[in-house]
Amino acid sequence: MIIDAGANDGSTVQLFLAQYNSPKIYAFEPIPDCVNRLMAKFKEKDNVHIIPKALGADTKKVSFNVTNNEVSSSILSRQQLKKNTMVII
Repeated sequence: MIIDAGANDGSTVQLFLAQYNSPKIYAFEPIPDCVNRLMAKFKEKDNVHIIPKALGADTKKVSFNVTNNEVSSSILSRQQLKKNTMVII
């Protein structure tokens, strides 16, 4: 069993499918547009399960802030993200 936490465009799911023989993949993705694309992309794959939720340490409902750059989306607000910005060079 493989868990992809934040499946986004499915590129990691595709790598797992290429690497392993019929892996059972649970792809979690909270962004509705990404979920729709994933479901369309993997509709023929019975071993890929798309779960339209985020993963976290607690079971609770939270707001999820979707940004223009989907991979930067977060439960953190824009203000929190700006405060916690780290630049790696």
